[in-house]
Amino acid sequence: MTTKPNQSSLNIGILPYDMQANRYIEKNRLILEKLGTILPVPHPAKLLKTLLLNVFRTGKLKPFDVLILNWRENALRSENNSITFKTIFEYISTMVLHRLSCKKLIYVAHNRFPHNIDKKQQTTAKKIIKFGYSLSDLIVVHSFPEADPGKKIHYVPHPLYDINHDNEILNPPLFMGEFYVIIGRIQQYKNLEKVIINWPKNKSLLILGPCDNKNYLKYIKNLIKNKDIIIEAKFHSENYLKKCIEKSKGVIVSNDNESMYVSGSFFFAISCHSKVFALDSPFYRWINDTPLSPCIFSFSSIDKLIKAIENQPELAKGQCECIHQLASPLFGDDIIEDSWRRIIYN
Repeated sequence: MTTKPNQSSLNIGILPYDMQANRYIEKNRLILEKLGTILPVPHPAKLLKTLLLNVFRTGKLKPFDVLILNWRENALRSENNSITFKTIFEYISTMVLHRLSCKKLIYVAHNRFPHNIDKKQQTTAKKIIKFGYSLSDLIVVHSFPEADPGKKIHYVPHPLYDINHDNEILNPPLFMGEFYVIIGRIQQYKNLEKVIINWPKNKSLLILGPCDNKNYLKYIKNLIKNKDIIIEAKFHSENYLKKCIEKSKGVIVSNDNESMYVSGSFFFAISCHSKVFALDSPFYRWINDTPLSPCIFSFSSIDKLIKAIENQPELAKGQCECIHQLASPLFGDDIIEDSWRRIIYN
């Protein structure tokens, strides 16, 4: 039976505690600091040692009142994007260890299964992740229509991004006409090759993000020949991304929604007052019933998305200057704090 945490002295562990390339963790950590003391979660070997020392010294096992896990499904994926006995053991053993170390375990499900794994292993991945869910007290998703409290799946909004301005000299690429942007890590699940193959000659495209897969990067660079497409395959500052997005006609989110719930690129884009062109999903169908709908366009396929950009010039007219204001009631810090408070304290 789950023990309710003491609100006056709440120790909240968060894993990972910090991510240099992703402000998501920092944003959530700052919000959670209003609810308790935020602590890093030690490496599994060190955490096990801590648990054992706690038992011998105090007779108590659990150092955390609440433990929030992010992206644990990625532990199932090896370096060559496959599930192995080693990765299965790592996932299960760390989930058991985390279960033992807290009074309430919260699993933030960013993805249904790890990106880019072979389709033949997706069912296996889902079954193993389901076991991880069973060890958790609550599962959190960032897609409102896919929450199901009856099955302990709760909704917490994904945060917006606070992009700080500095004196950095920024020189985005120059295009002759209007251009669109794709941001984030260059990976196969984002369908970049499909976007490039279908990209019209009368439009320009800028792809920004680091890439660890040299073969895939070489492949898509070969596809951009004779097209007005630039790929900058490296890490970019938030200021640079914001500058490029502000000069563009919108951000394309071509991610495979089969493996994921929501894309961080969407939230970064609307934080920069940008229109978004995305593939259809339960999340985007929900967005279409919110005040954000005039700025968000979703399509059933990449082919239809590209054709709309090519043939509907009205889609490219102006950015959505009020989008951040419209998004705040849905994804602002206050509603996120209320959501975390509700599921942590209940």
